[in-house]
Amino acid sequence: METEEITIKVDSQVAQIYRSAPPDEQHRMDILFSLWFRAATTTTSTMEEIMDKMNDETETISIERQLASAAEALLEDYTNDEELTCFTALDGESFHA
Repeated sequence: METEEITIKVDSQVAQIYRSAPPDEQHRMDILFSLWFRAATTTTSTMEEIMDKMNDETETISIERQLASAAEALLEDYTNDEELTCFTALDGESFHA
């Protein structure tokens, strides 16, 4: 895909995030913006529908990051705390109710 540089206005926080990102991350942001812009201009959806979808996707990513962070923070507890691991000996056993 051939690229071309343009200038757009964004809020100052977005500009700071972009400027402080390493080049490989800036490149990913460039691609992401390009894809979002293309989707916004080539779809029959309204801008409101596109923004709603982007908001939903952003919320999903945020929730997934929070869950991953929480899981990472609790990993040691779930690995070493006997009160949390006492039933792992039953893992793989058949369960009949």
